[in-house]
Parts: sequence; C-alpha cells; structure tokens
Amino acid sequence: MAFGSSAFPTKLTILANSEAIGMLVAEPADGGLTINSAVDNNGRGAKLTETVCLDEAGKPAVWTVDGTSLAGGEVGERFERGTDGIAVWSSQADEGTTAKEGFYLPADSSSYVLALIVGHALATGGRVPLLPEGCAEVRRVDIDVQFSEPIEVYAVSGVALHEQYVLRSPDGRVLGIADWYLHLVDDLLSETQQLDDALEAATRRRFAAVSQEATVHVGGTLVVRDVRVFDPKTYAVSEPRTIIVQDGTIVDVTTAAADVAHATVVDGAGRMALPGLHDMHSHLAASLGLLYIAAGVTSVRDMGNDNHKLDELTAAISAGELVGPSVVAAGFIEGRSPFSARSGRVVASLDEAIEAVAWYDEHGFHAIKIYNSFNPDWIRATADEAHRRGMRVMGHIPAFMDADRAIADGYDEITHLNQLVLGWVLEPHEDTRTPLRVTAMGRAARLDLDSERVQYTVRSMVDKGIGLDTTVSLLEGLLCSRARQVTPGVAPLLDHVPAGYRRSLLRTYLPCQSEQELEDYAAGFRRLLEIMSRLHKLGVPLWPGTDDGTAVALHRELELYVAAGISPSETLAIATARSASHLGRGETHGVIEPGRVADFILVDGDPTEDISAIRQVALTVAAGRAIVPARIFAAMGIVPWAEPPVIELN
Repeated sequence: MAFGSSAFPTKLTILANSEAIGMLVAEPADGGLTINSAVDNNGRGAKLTETVCLDEAGKPAVWTVDGTSLAGGEVGERFERGTDGIAVWSSQADEGTTAKEGFYLPADSSSYVLALIVGHALATGGRVPLLPEGCAEVRRVDIDVQFSEPIEVYAVSGVALHEQYVLRSPDGRVLGIADWYLHLVDDLLSETQQLDDALEAATRRRFAAVSQEATVHVGGTLVVRDVRVFDPKTYAVSEPRTIIVQDGTIVDVTTAAADVAHATVVDGAGRMALPGLHDMHSHLAASLGLLYIAAGVTSVRDMGNDNHKLDELTAAISAGELVGPSVVAAGFIEGRSPFSARSGRVVASLDEAIEAVAWYDEHGFHAIKIYNSFNPDWIRATADEAHRRGMRVMGHIPAFMDADRAIADGYDEITHLNQLVLGWVLEPHEDTRTPLRVTAMGRAARLDLDSERVQYTVRSMVDKGIGLDTTVSLLEGLLCSRARQVTPGVAPLLDHVPAGYRRSLLRTYLPCQSEQELEDYAAGFRRLLEIMSRLHKLGVPLWPGTDDGTAVALHRELELYVAAGISPSETLAIATARSASHLGRGETHGVIEPGRVADFILVDGDPTEDISAIRQVALTVAAGRAIVPARIFAAMGIVPWAEPPVIELN
C-alpha cells in the first residue's frame, strides 16, 4: 500500500485566521491508511474517520468514510474495487458500479484526499481521471519565500470551484494542505502567517493571469451597441440603445449610431443591459472575486473576513491586477468562547469590542457585524460607539437573546432570515452557537405568524426601519438538501460545475433522525418564504445576499425573491439601485445613465419576465473594464451559461 505521501504518518493542525480549530491525523494501519479529522469552528465542523487502501498505482482500492459533515449530517460512504476490476461505491450523493479506471473522489472526506491525489499525480504525470467522473489537474507552484525547511507546493484543480494546495517535503512527506482552511505540521506552525501569505500570493498570481485573459477592454472608450436598457427606478426596458463609456464612466446612453473612433465596440445583438448586481452578504476571496464578475455581480458587501487578506485583495482589484467587484466592508466582531468563529476581530471584553469598532472605523469599514458568541450585555455600548462614529450595526442575534432586544439595543439590520426567526421558535436557554440556528427552522412550519410575539418584532422593524439581509438561498441549500436528489436550487448548477463540487450538492447537510424531520425542514423553509413575503409587503427592506462561495448563488437568491411574491422587476431593482443606495452609493452606482460608474451587464433573455435569465451573463462591465464571463468560467472548470458577444476594435 505504501505510496508517496501515504507512506508517512501525518499530523496536521487545522487553522482559521491563524487559530487552531481542529486536527487531522493520517497514519499507516493494517495495510492501509487511517485518517481521523475533526473541525470545530463557529459551532460546526466535519468529524470523520476514514480508512483507505491504495493499489500499486496509488489509486484507492478501498475507501470508507464515517462520521458527520460540516453541519452535522450523517456520513457513511463506501468504495471498493473488486478483484474482477469492477468498482462499487455508495455515498450520500450517489451509488454505482464501473469498470473504468480512476481515482475515487469521495463525496465526503477530509482534505487529505488532496494529498493522495498529488501523490498519485506525481507518479503518473499530473492528470488524474476521477471516479465516478471528472478529472483533477496537479501543477507545481513556485513561491517566493524561504521557510525553515524545503517545501514543494502543488495546486490541485478540478475538485472544487477553486484551486487547493498541498505542501510536501522533497521526500514526499505531507507538510500542509490549504483548502477552505490551512492545515500545517507542528514544525511549520510558527510560520503560519508567512505560509498563508505565500499561498495567497500564488493564488493572486494565477487569477491575475485569468483576469488578463478575460478582460477585453480597459480604459479609453467602450461602445456597447444594440442593447435594451433596464431602468431599476421605473422598471422600464428601453428600445435599442448604445451605451458609451469613457475611462470607466458612462457618458451617454443614446439612440444615435455613435461611430466613435479608437473604441472597443461590443455588439449587444439585442441583449438586455442591466446595472451590475449586488451581493449584500459576501466573504470575498480572490477566486470568488472572479466568479462574482462572471456572474454579473459588480458590487459586494463583505460581511466578515481575514482583515489583512481583504485589504490586500481589494487593493489588487482597485489597482486592476485582479478582476473583482467593488467592496463595501462590514467589520466582523465575535466574542471569545469555545464556539467562536475565527474571523475578523474576536474579543474577550467590552473594552476590546469598543477598540475593534474604532479600528474598523479608522480602516474605512462602513458598519460592524456582531456574531454569535458576542456578549449580549455589550451590544448597547458597542452599538452606541459605532453610531457615534457614523457606522451602522448589524449581525447575527447572539446566543441567549432575541431580535427584539438586539433592535432595542441598537441594531440597524439583521443578518440572515433564520436569525430573525430564532427568537420566535426557541426557548431562552437554547444555544444558537451550534447548528441549532439552522435546524430550529424545522419548527417554523408550526409558527403562528399572526401571534403577538411575531407581530411585536415585525412592528419594531417597520417602525425603526430595520432591514434584513436574507441569505434565503443558503437556507434553502441547507434545509432542502436531500441525498441523491436534485432540488430546485441545485438543478441549474449540475451540468456546469466540476465533478467534485457537483457531488457535494447531492447530500443531506443537516442531521436528521427520520423522514418527518426532513419534511419539517422543507416545510420550515416554505414558511420562511412566507415570512419574506409578509415583511416585504409591510415595507421592511430586504437585501439579497448569499454567504456562499460560488457567486452564482445570488441568481438563486433572486429566484427565491420572486418565489416569495416579489416581481422580477422589483427584485432586480432591489439587487441593483436599491442596494447601491443602501450602501451609500446611490448617486454613483446602480443605474445605467450618464455620469454613473460603468457597472453593468449584458444578459441573454429577459429577466424582467423570467428572473432565471439573470444567469445568462454574456458580458460584465465593472468600473469600465469589460470582461467576458465565459473565459473566467472556462478557466475555473465551469461550463458557461452564455456565449460572449462579438467584440471588435473600431
């Protein structure tokens, strides 16, 4: 069995924001490899035990996975290739048999699968056919930093929506893995920040090349002909127009022929032009920035990040090094507890919370976002300080309090629809720092929306103008996920995304003991849409956000706004002009008219009639830079939703 990296025992500390949140241990045992991994971050994390046996070529002959996934869903996965050469597998995502050769990619596993893929690739040439489908590519990455011991870095693509990294010693020992989290051996923990920075720089270099390839116009004059322009103020769609952009600013929207010399000319071919979309709940990363632009999202509100990385990333976008949306950031403040999310600033006292507010204000953040473990008794003083500085206050409802108290103590906006509803369905002693903050939505199906408890909160929101960042697409993905079933939110993605990510969509994410519990989750989700509908009719501002790493999730968010009874045109207005105004940029963004920043998209079809047409983005113009989404998608292993327009130089 011994093969490449699997020959060595490996112990990796799992890190988030440079803090330890878990452990992965892989060691040879009984002619195979045993992998134990556990993560505990933000009250959640996968806990898995795996047994792997590799054949002489380094491909899995046996792979078993048991435990629980990120949000607590049960995992029980089996793969085996028999002596007759037939492979048989069963997972949450699917089951099947095949005689094809390939490296089995589990639907649920630890990050150590990446190390095994790299070991196999180095022995066989870099390209790794996957089972049940797909292909992984492995390439050597150069980093410009010297560490205490020699490190070889390999990038793995074709498994997720973005590249992931494996760090090895020259003799094949696994020194680290970087996917969503950074995993490191003990000897490198003192160099965590340098390694993180080096990998981030490598990611930016790759995506800078993709950005350059996808960009067809920077600076000078851009002419976009024969487009129907959507006006989010009136909901009108114009007759064919020509949009003229000069150095990033719209200078004219005209019916004239507009023969402009020395211009990049785009043939809109009757497509619809809409202002660039907003994602009001993002956690931006370099890969996600590219995906946002490909999805037609030109502005995001970042709701919590590694502040150092976010600063470097936004600087790279502003400088034109990377394609990405413009960013308005909210400063993440979490309380110190065993359940803390390791992001932004994690504070252990009110004084530290006040200092964090000051730091965020001094660094240009427009708001603060409070999180689950924040002490409820600190909210009023923290909110007062933020308001004194002209900052807004928003966030989760911390554990052991409800939205009523958060609003009374100074919240301007509530983050996530479920965070609002928790106060209506939980008892005071129940702890929302765990997956209960989602699973409790199963109780919403039995919630009386006309009860005084619900109506009191809603009246407070209406009277005080309290908004809601909905992230309803995220809630659908959790509450309505079903093993081996294609749900409505998943269906538009399956034929487009890489195989590894595709299988991850076909699972039950939440823990469940019975079919009735699954039905309760689904019924609870339907009730959430009803709550959205009622809030909208009463005038509560709703803001579409995703809290997701795909960018295309915003399209589903907008579809769900329509499912909640909001017209397609008004949904588009919310996602463009109204979001821009809410972020304090209503005079410069959100509308296609002279004097505005040139942020707009061209789409096939008519999303004012069928909101799903918003997926078909053929061209994105972000701050005057014209970018072809199909080129970004192709570079990231995604099948595009629209063909690019004809573009020429005049």
